[in-house]
Amino acid sequence: MLQTLLLSWLALMAITSTPLTRTTAGVAAAAAAADYGDDSAIVHLDVSARVKQHRRGAEGNLVEGEEHMRKLLLQWDAVDGALGYEVCHNCQPTTGSEVKNGELQGIITPVPVDQTKAGRPVFIFPNAPLGKNTFHVRVSTKKNEWGPWSAQRTFNVDEEVGTIHHHEDDEL
Repeated sequence: MLQTLLLSWLALMAITSTPLTRTTAGVAAAAAAADYGDDSAIVHLDVSARVKQHRRGAEGNLVEGEEHMRKLLLQWDAVDGALGYEVCHNCQPTTGSEVKNGELQGIITPVPVDQTKAGRPVFIFPNAPLGKNTFHVRVSTKKNEWGPWSAQRTFNVDEEVGTIHHHEDDEL
């Protein structure tokens, strides 16, 4: 029985181009894409991010007075035909491209298509607050039109530098 179920699931995965997900954020992003009518305009935000110290200059010296600060680098795959991206920090997107502020004051920041690292779009967030930080990203492929918000990514920023990974809200 288990083997039949596993084979059925594998067959379903081979037929569909969208991976199955158990997260409500993933389901919400897929539903929003269906409303938008173009799933090629969905941004797939990475599940890992980089935390760095504030450094400056060719030697990479720590910025005096900012030793306690951390910057966060988020990346995603480029979307063909993108005119620009928006990153929503600590916001609660609703259906489609709408957004409402959550308990924390949400901030939406534009990211130009030429802001890249290793050929992929990047959002550099200086002085990222320590603790829980949530992010969504969306893309504009038509003038004055935005696609749906990506699935939420939640990162716990602390004093340590290096790679951090997305956590579901109930894991923090």
